[in-house]
Formats: sequence, structure tokens, C-alpha cells
Amino acid sequence: MKATHIFISYRREDSAGHAGRLYDKLAQQFGEAQVFEDFEAIPGATDFSKEIRAALRKAQVVLVVIGPHWSSATDEQGRRRLDDDRDLVRREIRTALDSDVAVIPVLVGGASMPRERELPDDIAGLCQRNAIEISNRRFREDCDRLIREITQLTGEEVMPTIEAEIKPGVWAITKSNYGMAPVTLTLELRRDGSIQGSLGSMGPLGQIIHALDEGGMAGRLMGQISYGGQWSYDAASKVLILQLTGQVGMFGGGAETWQMQITGSARGAYQAMGAAMDSYEIKRIG
Repeated sequence: MKATHIFISYRREDSAGHAGRLYDKLAQQFGEAQVFEDFEAIPGATDFSKEIRAALRKAQVVLVVIGPHWSSATDEQGRRRLDDDRDLVRREIRTALDSDVAVIPVLVGGASMPRERELPDDIAGLCQRNAIEISNRRFREDCDRLIREITQLTGEEVMPTIEAEIKPGVWAITKSNYGMAPVTLTLELRRDGSIQGSLGSMGPLGQIIHALDEGGMAGRLMGQISYGGQWSYDAASKVLILQLTGQVGMFGGGAETWQMQITGSARGAYQAMGAAMDSYEIKRIG
């Protein structure tokens, strides 16, 4: 079943706490990989506008979280943020309204829907969308109503497999193939799709090498094994693809591609270099 991608637009100084609680609830239902919430998590080196546009293009539903100070928030010069054409929130809403995605205003903190005349012309259409109020007193019930609205709009409902969702972070991946001893790699899957990592351990095989390696050369080389490459994860098909290039110090190394089917469990079978391999175990560690 196709995944439901949700983009949460909010103004940090107005509703960061409410947006965070909403994110947790939606991530529990639809999976963390399907919910985009915190634009400040984007690395500084990343093209900010490009990252936001990519997330909005993927979204099927855009939630505009509106708190008491959403429309009146001002910048350092005392100018209303919404009146600035470059304001991030205004750009997000304009992009969403100009596309085919469902846009739902979400009222929090006792806020009411702004009047059309209070908004710039390019986002005034937001007032024509049906809003949903989420109160602290009825938070769970109101969120459940929002979830039902999302699933009705998209015609899709995705059961959560939180432990199996893949998102940027540091992961320990243990692989074994053809009866060989397991090898653990520590890989940082970065938001820009790149990978940086190292050899974590070689299990019993590593212990044997250290025991036989009286001079310590092999042990030192093992400590210099690093990995780079690219990764992608299709939340709909639950397929994680790792394109890895290993390097042993200054001596170079080899490349391989793994394709892992992540289906509700942290363990499973995978393929590498076109051949069926035995098994893997994957766990987020950072």
C-alpha cells in the first residue's frame, strides 16, 4: 500500500510545542519516515529551499499549524512576518495551495482561523479550507479525528512499523552471508542521501584474527576500514538500498550494493551484488 506523506508547516515561536506533539502522534500512526516536521533539522550545508520543495512535492497532505500568534508574529524590525514574501511559512503555504495536495489548517492553543483579509493574497485561499481544532484537553480525541480526516482524503491507511522505519541517523547493521561469521558496520545515513561509516566489529572472526595476529598489523588495518556511499529508502515498498564503497586506510577497497526488505522487523534477508545473501539485523543507535 502506498505511504501517506505528511508535511507539517508551523511557526516555531508560535506553536513549536504543539507541532512536536502532533508530529509524535502522526509518526506513531503513519511512520516517522512519512512525516516532515522540523525544518531546522536540515543541515546548514544543504540547500534549504531545495529541501523544503522536495518535501512538499512528496507530500499528500500539508498541515498548517496555527497558534495564537501565527498571523501576528513579527521579525527583529517589528514587521509582520507574513507580509514578507520570503517568509518560510508563507512560502510553504503558497507552494501547497498551488499544488494538488490536501491542505488542512490545524488550530492549536485556542487560536481561531484568521480572516481572509488578514492574509496576503497568495495564501488567502487557506481560509477556504476546513480547519480542525486540537485542544490540550481533548488532544488524543482531536488527533484521532485529524487522522481519520487524513485517511479519508488520501484513501490510504498505513499501519505503523516504527521499529522498522528508516530515517537519517546512525545505524548498526550486522550482516552474514553464506554461513560466514557476522560483520557489523556502523553507518550514518545522512539526510542528503550520503553514507559515512566504519567497521564496527567482525564478531568471532575478529577475535580469531586478533588472537593470531601477534604483530598487530591486521588489527590495525581492521581499525582503518571506513565506508562511504549513498542510501535510499522507499517507505511504500519498505526497501532500503545501500550503495557502499569500503576503504582500508590508504589502500582502497571495493564497492557493493545491498537491497534490504524492511517489513515490520529489524531482521531479514537481503541481496548484495545480485546474489541472495543470508541475513541482516539493523538497529538505530543514534
